[in-house]
Amino acid sequence: MENFFWSLAKQLPMLEKLKSIPQDPEYHGEGDVFTHTSLVCNELIQTEEWNKIADKERNTLLFAAALHDIGKLTCTKRLDGRITSPNHAVKGSQQFRRLWLRYYGSGIFPEDLTQRDEIAWLIRWHGLPQLFLEKENTEVALRRAAKTVSLRHLALLSEADFKGRKSSERSKHLETIQYFREYAKELGCYETSSEFPNCYTELKYLRGELAWYGDCLYEPESFSVILMMGLPLSGKDTYIKQHFSDMPIISLDDIRQEFSISPTQDNSKVITEGLNRAKEFLRKKESFVWNATNLTRRIREKLYRLFEAYGAKVTVLNIEAPFLELLIRNQKRDRKLPEAVLEKMLGILEYPDPWVTKQLQ
Repeated sequence: MENFFWSLAKQLPMLEKLKSIPQDPEYHGEGDVFTHTSLVCNELIQTEEWNKIADKERNTLLFAAALHDIGKLTCTKRLDGRITSPNHAVKGSQQFRRLWLRYYGSGIFPEDLTQRDEIAWLIRWHGLPQLFLEKENTEVALRRAAKTVSLRHLALLSEADFKGRKSSERSKHLETIQYFREYAKELGCYETSSEFPNCYTELKYLRGELAWYGDCLYEPESFSVILMMGLPLSGKDTYIKQHFSDMPIISLDDIRQEFSISPTQDNSKVITEGLNRAKEFLRKKESFVWNATNLTRRIREKLYRLFEAYGAKVTVLNIEAPFLELLIRNQKRDRKLPEAVLEKMLGILEYPDPWVTKQLQ
């Protein structure tokens, strides 16, 4: 049977570039990232637990294994004579989500959103079982990961990751993964995620603002701010009309048109005006919708920290549409966006953590 990764690489030629991405020989004596990934996929299907899981779970794990190191395409560098790939798990997770939007409907990736999200989070957390003891708050780290992915699957992926490499420390890391399994079982989040007394307590705990998950915090009465995010043409305006027609809306696109500012011009005046209007609602404790693309984590965090400082309950709504659909919709517009602009925006899209967002398609 052909290696799953080789088969996927035939459909995604970008994966061939992994052959040119080196790894530190002390931790990856097997060679480049392509070679390592191929070995990981082989090791995964040879584990004892492989025959105990359902076909859909196997499919999810195979995709995660095949793509777990794609972040190394952009993160790998030489530092002080060593090869390193900082943040490659985070970058790889985001890159997979963007690839999913780009190739949706092509038959390459599973189209189920739940499965898509688990693959992305497996990529994001694949190093946790080996590094969990180094976390500042180990318990929060595990419970947070368990809200997004099965820790059982995560341990299986991480185990295959270390079996698929040549390293003098391989046995030590495999032993650490077993400790991870035992600790997750002790916390009660190995098979299922932790249950919290209410959503507000869960939010505070997963953000690291609460010491013990068993506490029960009561959410103070507050007003709501809906923080939209999504690529242009994904359907944010339509969703707002359908669900929030009774709420005031601050739209950066509308402000831009109001002041006759082109999307290619300096955006600072538009943002300043939007924030001034938002503060008027915030001071009056009046609910509103903030409508913009908000594609990066940095922009969103600045906004919801501001809104929360006034006592607002902030909900981030992520509106998605396949990239091909965005291109089709763009052709029907009177004022078309350059395709290169849409490509660039897709390239910077960063998905939010699930404890600050609702996923919509």
